[in-house]
Amino acid sequence: MIQLKNIKKYYQMGENLIKALDDVSLNIKKNDFVAVMGPSGSGKSTLMNIIGCLDTPSSGTYILNEKEVNSLDDDEMAKIRNSNLGFIFQNFNLLPRLNAIKNVALPLLYSSNNYNNIKKAIESLEMVGLKDRIYHKPSELSGGQSQRVAIARALINNPSIILADEPTGNLDSVTSEEIMKLLQKLHKKGQTIIMVTHEGSIAKYADYAIHMRDGKITNDI
Repeated sequence: MIQLKNIKKYYQMGENLIKALDDVSLNIKKNDFVAVMGPSGSGKSTLMNIIGCLDTPSSGTYILNEKEVNSLDDDEMAKIRNSNLGFIFQNFNLLPRLNAIKNVALPLLYSSNNYNNIKKAIESLEMVGLKDRIYHKPSELSGGQSQRVAIARALINNPSIILADEPTGNLDSVTSEEIMKLLQKLHKKGQTIIMVTHEGSIAKYADYAIHMRDGKITNDI
């Protein structure tokens, strides 16, 4: 499903060359649940940005669902993001003036499948257990409920891969466990999940963990 071959991402900062990713190769199969771990500056966020087609490597090859991403233009990259990838963020990234339905339906604005947005949004919210909160705005939701809305938004286009960046970073331990059990449930239904986390207790929910340091994968268990 995902093949990274000798991926490098370098930045020039004055006289210094920053190696955010330094010759990373990685294979992730369909229905894997992978945790990406490492200290700040290890390269895990850069890796997620490249997998999520939010950034391009300086060199190397990225193949997503048998398509070489490096050769795509910006419009094609946007289509890949919308049709193949669902994003979950630490800060939820919900629009405060919109209720849960409208927040979840936002990705459909960029999709050709927008004829039944409200119905699909409700179905997605029901899937994450928020049937009774569909008209609530973010200010009327708890942190866990807000993250469930974010997960519902990530699911609405039936992505082949969910990318979760510290999905429990702003949640207490009880709510974190609820969110991770929800992600596990989605995984058991066949969802591929790639998750950045710095917490070992959260990484244990994944099938395996990839550890990064100084732009390199130090082990892939």
